[in-house]
Amino acid sequence: VLTPQQLDSLARAALDQRLVQCTALCLRGVLETRPMMGGTEARRDSDALVALVSQMTQLTSLDLSGNRLGYANCRIDSLAGALPKLQKLTNLNLSCNGFFSFHGGAGPHGSGFALRPEENLEILDLHLNDKAFVRSFSKEKELAAAYHLQQLLSKLRSLKQLIFFENDVVLSTVADMEAAKQPGCDIDFGLEDHVAAALRALEAVPAEGAFRPPLLQIPGVGRPVRAAYYFHLGRSLAASDDGLRQHVAKVDLSGGKLGRSWQGLTDLVLPRFPSLRELDLTGTSINLEFMKALQQPVFASLSTLNLADCCLCHFTNIEDDPTMVQPLLFWAESLTDLDLSNTFISEYGDFSPGHLQANLPALLRGLKILKRFSLSRNDIGDTGEQFQYLVEDGFQPVFAQETSLQELDLRKNNIESPPWAEFINKLKAAVPKVLLSHDM
Repeated sequence: VLTPQQLDSLARAALDQRLVQCTALCLRGVLETRPMMGGTEARRDSDALVALVSQMTQLTSLDLSGNRLGYANCRIDSLAGALPKLQKLTNLNLSCNGFFSFHGGAGPHGSGFALRPEENLEILDLHLNDKAFVRSFSKEKELAAAYHLQQLLSKLRSLKQLIFFENDVVLSTVADMEAAKQPGCDIDFGLEDHVAAALRALEAVPAEGAFRPPLLQIPGVGRPVRAAYYFHLGRSLAASDDGLRQHVAKVDLSGGKLGRSWQGLTDLVLPRFPSLRELDLTGTSINLEFMKALQQPVFASLSTLNLADCCLCHFTNIEDDPTMVQPLLFWAESLTDLDLSNTFISEYGDFSPGHLQANLPALLRGLKILKRFSLSRNDIGDTGEQFQYLVEDGFQPVFAQETSLQELDLRKNNIESPPWAEFINKLKAAVPKVLLSHDM
């Protein structure tokens, strides 16, 4: 960290032509760290930094990373005025400056990114700038950042590389950036060869086989932009051999972190598999919006859906939140196998009671050809004997022979003590195979 006096001394040296031969300058993290939500008063150290940079017109490489220049109490407008003076600059590092942070105040709008189109800039590093680039409480900031990035890319005609990993952007921003960049410009989203690895995995899928795309578990590199992965994977799949994609009968996404840009999966990736019959989403923590996004004609023939450990009823209130029934009834005529293990669908629920009664009867009646159904690990029956009637009401369609169930998995619930014996016998009379914990 440099004091304002030290930065002033450097600026005077530059003004006196003592640094006239300097072509590369690194001022990484030289500004004193201030609170993220600090005041908006001007800072002497950032003024001195701008004064220094504006005098060094011979620079070809400038590193200003790690200075929080995007924060409200830094003079980003002054810096923007200084950059056009550096006509020889080809490499600019502005990473880790909070340009897209909701803390920033100045952010990317205003003149902070107003680099002249005639700049010779070839490499621009903006990685790790988001803090909150895409957050529901900062929609205006997101839109402003996306717009100015698009403008920036369209104007920097000499740009060969934009380094942009570790920024949490949405799918539309990625698409806009790719459309706006100049021919020959590469945007580094931190994906390495992940898209190529996914295509290699696709080539190894046998007929009627399962495809498990890698979901950005990349060790040892900065956090990739997940939306960019979905965008480029979808684009590459669209250009791949039709026969390879038609081989895929199952897509396995289990255990993956799908991220907040999961719409890239439902809109760009999964629809590329016309023969898809099975979808494994175990442990992906998807929500009902994801399920609604699957209501497309290309997915109408799904026969197997694994939603185990997705906790679809977790922290939901049946009086205020939609139930899971309606999205699932899209497959009323096709779904034969459904796994809802550990979804908090019990008679008392998690955040509010009544999930089993609100969901199960309509689900059992609506999925007309459902053969195998798993409700294991849902704490069904945990409320005690006095509430047993609530559980029985939930399973009434089974008792009334209104389903096509051949197998019902109720393992690791709380319905195997003697008071539940009659309930279990009724289930076994209606369903050929009922799995309980002792069957493991």
